[in-house]
Amino acid sequence: MQNAFDNLAGKKIVDPKTGNEYQIPILTREQGLAASKAKEQEQVNRYLKRLPEQFVRENSMLNEYDVLERSFGKLERVSDEFVEITKQVKQIAEDFKAGKRYNVLFQGKQGRGKTTLAACLINDVVHNSKKPTMCAIVNATKIGNLVNTYDDARAEKERKKSDFEVFIKRFKEKCDILVIDDLGKEANLQTEEREANNLIQSAWYRIADISLRKNKAVVITSNFSTAELNHMYNSATLSRLFMGARNHSITFNGERIGDYRQRTEA
Repeated sequence: MQNAFDNLAGKKIVDPKTGNEYQIPILTREQGLAASKAKEQEQVNRYLKRLPEQFVRENSMLNEYDVLERSFGKLERVSDEFVEITKQVKQIAEDFKAGKRYNVLFQGKQGRGKTTLAACLINDVVHNSKKPTMCAIVNATKIGNLVNTYDDARAEKERKKSDFEVFIKRFKEKCDILVIDDLGKEANLQTEEREANNLIQSAWYRIADISLRKNKAVVITSNFSTAELNHMYNSATLSRLFMGARNHSITFNGERIGDYRQRTEA
């Protein structure tokens, strides 16, 4: 049984717009089906490649969205120490791209490149993983704001619809790697807002617990020392957040890398 393509196979056709002449290739039905499947698979692969890029942009919560544009290839050579730290972060990226999952802690003084390297890590994983890997970067203060909104929504129905619960659901079901940027800035248990801070601790505990049970990775950056964090959070929260991160902790104590953390394209 022949189809329309069989009747045209081997014949020449003229493009009415350009006047160019083309010859339709002679293919067997099996070859035609194989070519069609290959084309479909190519389209599927392009779609799957775009998914992580779309996910990180739609689900990240940042003060500066140019953070998502940072990559290892654009980093300045600030110091030998920063170069060495970058090598360590690249190795973590290689692990994540290969499917390994564990928590990571970037700790040190402000302006030393923690956020930049966390973003470079995520950028590399999003674009170069063997399998589509969903990632997001969230600023700790942004989560704190979501939690405060959650606290205001006292009714159970409203809580389920709150932005924080939407975030938790998306993290649980879709996200593979989450960066929590600037942990500690959003909460201080020495303030009078003890209830809100307790809710924030509960939020971090839930995120860490989901990460552990669902084999996800959490990358934490913080300007605070471990001793300072111990004053801000209870031991259960920190223990859950830092589960496994003690073996994958990088301290940033070098010189400031300044406001221009990346060089522009030449």
